[in-house]
Amino acid sequence: MRMLFAAAAALVLTAGPALALDAETPKSERNQVVQVAVSTHDVDFRNQASVDRFYHRLQRAARQACDSRSAVRVLQQEDRACAREALNISVASLSRPMLTARHDASGPAFATGW
Repeated sequence: MRMLFAAAAALVLTAGPALALDAETPKSERNQVVQVAVSTHDVDFRNQASVDRFYHRLQRAARQACDSRSAVRVLQQEDRACAREALNISVASLSRPMLTARHDASGPAFATGW
């Protein structure tokens, strides 16, 4: 069984702000590495419906890894940027044409549906 964490064969998501921090905390102190496992075991990368379900799981994992749970607008923007980048890295690391096409078709709308 293959597991996806975030970058290469394991996907390591660099999360945005940590909990209980605010916009005044230097960005370098807010970032932390977060790993979220997303299994590819049940994914048929030749089937669009299967790829779509997997893509939604990747989106949820990226949001989960990057969610600071902050009410501060600047930190929320960083969360969305983090999730976009984590998703970009995840999709690229898998190098699956149907998944890449699905990702490309979603455009920038992913992070606005936070």
